[in-house]
Amino acid sequence: MAKQIRVNIRGRWYNVQVGKSMRGHVEAVVDGEQFVVELDGGKSVPADDTTTSNTISSSKGTSGLRGIVKSGEKLVRSPMPGTIVAMSVDVGQTVQEGDEICMLETMKMEQSIRFNTSGTVKKLLVKPSESVQTSSPLLELD
Repeated sequence: MAKQIRVNIRGRWYNVQVGKSMRGHVEAVVDGEQFVVELDGGKSVPADDTTTSNTISSSKGTSGLRGIVKSGEKLVRSPMPGTIVAMSVDVGQTVQEGDEICMLETMKMEQSIRFNTSGTVKKLLVKPSESVQTSSPLLELD
């Protein structure tokens, strides 16, 4: 059974249904769209605290899961396990928040994985048909 919480992200309130957690991540449904959200280092957050997550919001408003970028890293990681169907970026390409990184097939469904930050692609770390796990590096940014 999902728990419903309210989350404030960049000054906007969202009603979020939170489902099962999986190794530092939790399933969440925001405005009818499903996401996998990275927990802040696995720490519990007080009920009255508001937390931002890089997997829920995009300045472009595009749908899709957001790649995980850990603090201080230049790596963009997969938000969930699956198989890479296609890469949508090339080395040297400048990308913006909300741009598509790749298509990931998981549980017989394709998910668009998108950037949650801007930058230039330095190195691709996966290729089509390759399997990835949650938090597997997809690419490196400059």
